[in-house]
Amino acid sequence: METKAIIKDGYTFDADLEGGRFYSPLSFKFRPLSVIERREWIDKEKKIEEDNSASKARLHAELIVKHLAEWDAGEEITIENVLALPEELFDGAFLIVIGHLLPTCAERKAAVKTRDDTAKASSDDVIKAICDFAAEMTVRSKATEDAGNKEAAELIKGAAKVALEHASIINQASSKLETLEKN
Repeated sequence: METKAIIKDGYTFDADLEGGRFYSPLSFKFRPLSVIERREWIDKEKKIEEDNSASKARLHAELIVKHLAEWDAGEEITIENVLALPEELFDGAFLIVIGHLLPTCAERKAAVKTRDDTAKASSDDVIKAICDFAAEMTVRSKATEDAGNKEAAELIKGAAKVALEHASIINQASSKLETLEKN
């Protein structure tokens, strides 16, 4: 039996993956990769040809097995059992172990909410800046027209109009995203 990379010092993390329509959720404890292990894994993966997906899957399974301390899958943690996981759970466990996915559903949901809140604030800031720009252009077009340069005034009015159209599009897209997120 292969030795696992788990040191009995409590340095493991809890992780979970949501179930799908045809499979149950998976919870496990794992030990994250050390810097040296991550570099070794990158080197090993580079040596496998891109078209050899079976070899990559086995390499990923070996890494998962080496770093899992326990799981609730009801079977021993072996390469064969890891390879028997539904693809979404296999990929999720692998991404968690290598540090590319937050370990718990709660952490992942909080990160998405933070990202979405930031995006909403950013879109509001962009819309405000565009509207401020359009208002400034409207004032400038009037001043330019009063100065007798009607051609330049029309160009400035056109720029203000385009800016407001873009603000409207951003606002509509932001509203649609909010509606989708609520559903």
